[in-house]
Amino acid sequence: MRLALFVAVLAGVPGLAIAGNATTADTAAPWTVDLGVANILAPAFPGGNTYRNSVLPSVSVTYKDLLFASFQDGVGVNLLRWNGLTAGPVITFEPSRSYADDRLALRGLTDVPFTIAAGGFINYDFGVYASTKIEVSKSLNGNNGIVAEASFTINAPPLLDEKLFLSAGPDLQWYDGNYSRAYFGVFELNARQSDYSEFEPSSGLSLGLTADAEYLVTDKVSLNVFGEFSRYGGGIRNSPILTGKYGSLEQYTLGATLTYRFMF
Repeated sequence: MRLALFVAVLAGVPGLAIAGNATTADTAAPWTVDLGVANILAPAFPGGNTYRNSVLPSVSVTYKDLLFASFQDGVGVNLLRWNGLTAGPVITFEPSRSYADDRLALRGLTDVPFTIAAGGFINYDFGVYASTKIEVSKSLNGNNGIVAEASFTINAPPLLDEKLFLSAGPDLQWYDGNYSRAYFGVFELNARQSDYSEFEPSSGLSLGLTADAEYLVTDKVSLNVFGEFSRYGGGIRNSPILTGKYGSLEQYTLGATLTYRFMF
């Protein structure tokens, strides 16, 4: 997955339970802001086999059912809203990868700058118990790549007097050659300066499974525990960054967030 640490952390995990059980008074409030703290265990860099624990802020903002903003979902607008279908433009973010992330594994490799990407999404809710989403974005800088993502989420019926909400589902991401070369390629100069042999990948894949448990501590406070497993494939599966002693095709992320909801 795309830098699970960044994706899961600063955004916070979606507050599906709170949003789905807002009171009538809360529903009338146009702005919703979730602020909190997140503790995440994730790979030090995409494809790495060393893990880093981080404690970081968690922030997400929505305006009615029109605008949303978070590092997880990006900044987007639900331009189309019809019978469970939403669609619109979105700006997404991806973190940088630098030598400082892992001085042994990334020595001699080209840094990847912080990336802003523009694209669009389509989301469909199958009632309250399932949803699917497709998103395609093109970077405006940084990795200069295109990423397409398709996910499907199944939500269990509420438990513990509608205080506990469980969800899980698969996630598939496709990366074009530019994205794959930025994170998993080894150019001639890199090969001379690093422990890796030269490698130029084509488009790549990441197939994953995510799971989330959200518990409503109060009507404003939410605790999320979540996990993610993914495996790289396609044209990047033979990258020495992934197959060498510092890398792994399989990636894991575990974490928890505690957030407080403000509505106004």
